[in-house]
Amino acid sequence: IDGAAGAGRRVSFAPLVYAVGRLEVRRWVGASPRGAARAASAAGVSVRESVRRDEAGGAEADGGVDGVVRGALVVPSRERRRRRCHRHSSEHAGDDLAAGEGGILPPPPGGIVQPTGHDDGNARGGTDMDLRSGARMCAIPEGVVNVNVPVRMTVIKLSEASGGGLWILNPLAPTPQLISEVRRLESLHGPVRHIVLGTVALEHKATFGPFGQYFTRATVWVQPGQWAFPVNLPLQFTGVVQGGERLRMLPTSRYLHGERTLDDEVKSLGGSYRSQARKSPVPEWTADIDYEMLEPLAFQSVGAYSETAFYHKSTKTLVVTDCVCSVTRTPPKIIQEDPRAMLFHARDSIDEVVVDDEATREKGWRRMVQFGLVFFPSQIDVVPFGRAVSDARKIDPSMRPLGEGAVPSSLYPWKWRGDSDVKNFDAISNGGKLFCPPILTKLILDREPERTLEWVDRIVARFGGFTHVIPGHLNNYVKADMREFSRAFDPLRSDPSNKVYPQRPLAEDLALLQEASDLLTQVGVVAKSKICDLEPARTVGRFAAIAPK
Repeated sequence: IDGAAGAGRRVSFAPLVYAVGRLEVRRWVGASPRGAARAASAAGVSVRESVRRDEAGGAEADGGVDGVVRGALVVPSRERRRRRCHRHSSEHAGDDLAAGEGGILPPPPGGIVQPTGHDDGNARGGTDMDLRSGARMCAIPEGVVNVNVPVRMTVIKLSEASGGGLWILNPLAPTPQLISEVRRLESLHGPVRHIVLGTVALEHKATFGPFGQYFTRATVWVQPGQWAFPVNLPLQFTGVVQGGERLRMLPTSRYLHGERTLDDEVKSLGGSYRSQARKSPVPEWTADIDYEMLEPLAFQSVGAYSETAFYHKSTKTLVVTDCVCSVTRTPPKIIQEDPRAMLFHARDSIDEVVVDDEATREKGWRRMVQFGLVFFPSQIDVVPFGRAVSDARKIDPSMRPLGEGAVPSSLYPWKWRGDSDVKNFDAISNGGKLFCPPILTKLILDREPERTLEWVDRIVARFGGFTHVIPGHLNNYVKADMREFSRAFDPLRSDPSNKVYPQRPLAEDLALLQEASDLLTQVGVVAKSKICDLEPARTVGRFAAIAPK
């Protein structure tokens, strides 16, 4: 399934609401808690009652209370849905998948699955879905200041050897459209039986609990190393309602592959997970899906980074979250559903008027990618705030809707130097080859390069026959083998002369990340870089003059 939700524009993740007498948080989508109460009252049922109906197996796929309030998710009005449907929709809602049981979706050219149903103004609520090949990838666009990139979940149909039903990795925000489509999959291929969080990253964890509230009979599996700041709250405070045998910690791959005893494995778990780990130490779905875990890389102050790579055996597909990605010049179709963000960023300055055509969309997309990956491209000049506010009054009326709802007053406080950014984008893209995002290599993984590369080597050794990779962001279903996957981590490798492989972006575009790396080291959040700080990013670019000696 591949779809999108622009966190910078029309999807409202409004307040976390703490339920009295129960450790749970409802994540409201597209409405306030007060609006939820009104909708529930109009339906003659409480939010909690709608959840109980789901727990009792009485939830419907369409209509009735299920069409108004499901758990803590309130369906916006019909007119608001019309305005939001592009950002809320699940783009891969309905292509035919043609393979055997337990297979994974081979997307059509472009990696995007097209919907086959009709858009009736209900954000593709009538779209049909087929899972004969066994899996779907679904993404939603998320972002800030009009920089939207796809974030993806993967659904796999389990074989009988793994107990059947559906296995879901890194679920997305439970919009009405997505839940309706997953319900359709359940009617065709069995219930959602396992929901897996394969990372500790916020953008995936934030939607994990709310999604699971719709499938309370499923077992949820969480990545070790979960943390919160400033108070390290338990998962129940992120909306996870499962407990007991339905709330499990992913066993480490060391235990899974016989390199660690059960006693040692259980000792490493929190008390609430230990009894279930002893009763059922190995997930039943490992008959179909194997995995290798990068166990938590702890920061010096608080927090950690941890991720698991999953291998779908029958289709030789590697499914990851953040560790690698791929990008090309053509914008994903889910991003093109609402082109305003691309057109917004295609302008060299705020007073430019652009047309909506293929070249303009590609220009805006490549700039969004650079903002998303390096945050402060070297090819922009910052406009002082006062002048930016003044310039905002001069914007052409036809361009004003491009930033509506995403950027205050449609501000555009920078200027691009023409097409000078093409060189950097091409360096990042490298023809669509896999790469490890620089925010990981510069700020996290280069503090533990040995452990990271050992993890990469284990993936290559155990799953070396994979032919495709499904990343959690950007391009989908990337054709790549073990060599290309391993080369994505070259920035963490040094040669005998102590020189390093270059980062994918140009050195001058890594200036902000380099400054952040230095700052985080100075204040004690992370340890000193072991590899990537040897690069020239500190000596070139906009922050070179203030670099530490």
